[in-house]
Amino acid sequence: MQRLTSVAGARTFVISSLRPQIAADLFPAASVLTIPSHRRTCSHPAFVKAETSLPFCYEATLSEITSKIGRGDVVLVGAGIIGKLFIEEARRKGAVALDVGAMLDYFANAKTRSVADLL
Repeated sequence: MQRLTSVAGARTFVISSLRPQIAADLFPAASVLTIPSHRRTCSHPAFVKAETSLPFCYEATLSEITSKIGRGDVVLVGAGIIGKLFIEEARRKGAVALDVGAMLDYFANAKTRSVADLL
């Protein structure tokens, strides 16, 4: 797959449960904020495995967004329902935040959705 690059002049952030090296390979100009994987991805080798599930540690990611992301930054989020909180915080900081959801999985060649999920 061709690498995706940043928007001219903007910093790019990726928030997902992809392993950091995989996210960095896909988005070489981006800073990666890694979150725990969920039930659809936890057994796939492209994703991190964590001791704590996201509902119990999402506040740390919100703090990272608050401290690192600013006006004009581009933020790609693949984090399920809790990702909506990350998007709102990034927007509040003046960033352009996009919920790319399972598309990050497909960028990493991880087929985590069935056809029924996509309809």
